[in-house]
Amino acid sequence: MVRFPPASDSENGEHVAPVVFLQVPRPARERVAFSRFDDPEGDASFGGTLDENGEFVEKPEPETGRRAQVTRISGTKVPDAVPDDELAEKNAQQKARDRASKLSLDQLARRGMSRWELEQVLKKREIDDETIRIQLNRLEDVALLDDHALAHYLVSTLHQRKGLGSAAIRQELKRKHIPEYDIDSALHEVDSEEEEARAIELATKRVRQLSSYDDETIRRRVHGFLSRKGYDGHTVNSAISVAMAKHKRFGVRFE
Repeated sequence: MVRFPPASDSENGEHVAPVVFLQVPRPARERVAFSRFDDPEGDASFGGTLDENGEFVEKPEPETGRRAQVTRISGTKVPDAVPDDELAEKNAQQKARDRASKLSLDQLARRGMSRWELEQVLKKREIDDETIRIQLNRLEDVALLDDHALAHYLVSTLHQRKGLGSAAIRQELKRKHIPEYDIDSALHEVDSEEEEARAIELATKRVRQLSSYDDETIRRRVHGFLSRKGYDGHTVNSAISVAMAKHKRFGVRFE
């Protein structure tokens, strides 16, 4: 509203009432529309603008709360909420992966297992095939599951501790479904002379245990014993001959 100072009538000597111009407010729509020109910053409190055809376009309400905060900080729009069924499926998949991981680590902590053996364990626990595949691949990536290393370990253990020959060791590794090339690589470390020496050691010990029997019975039983250990025919016969010779040379005396 604009006010002017009082004026006087020079002719009559009377004072004239001040003229007051009242500012008539613009309609709400017009005020809001033109406020965009008056306010370059685009005050969010205004409700809209005029488009190129002079039509009023309402301004969308500003976002509030957590979604608005994330949008202002990152500059990207927060994705819509995940549907309940999809979220439930993701949760179920994560639970299955966690369960498979725990079962796998528990089994591997007890003993060395091949990929095939661990796969059978997880299948018996009703883990789905895709989760099993992902879990086994992950364990192989971190070297917790290694058929090649397992083959070398088993060859050393079965040969030195249990006295098994190459044939029996190969059969045991095949039972675990270890790949053939890993088996061949591991058995290549077993020297033929070392295997023969181990067979002689076992035959000598067995002959002593059977010393009360006749030579033919001793030979027959030792032959079967070494054959079951996985030694080939040539190695078995050679070991029996050496063991029997030692037995006759030193003998066993009873008082």
